[in-house]
Amino acid sequence: MTNYAADRGSLTRFYVIENSPERRQRLEKLTNDYLQQLQKMDFDRMPVDSQVDYVLFQRNLQVDIRELAKEATEVAQT
Repeated sequence: MTNYAADRGSLTRFYVIENSPERRQRLEKLTNDYLQQLQKMDFDRMPVDSQVDYVLFQRNLQVDIRELAKEATEVAQT
């Protein structure tokens, strides 16, 4: 989660134009990459506190994906 926050922060500082397709595409790729990394983890073997972090982090990543898709739709409509 710390690495994701750092990576996302780096990208948002690099891509300063918020509605640019390049920024959105790069953030989507980053988020999807982290979702794939999560799916490779063995959830059942994790301690309970790590399972909670896993579920919350997965939810946050999915929310980020939905927000980026919503942003793309809004930009396309304008």
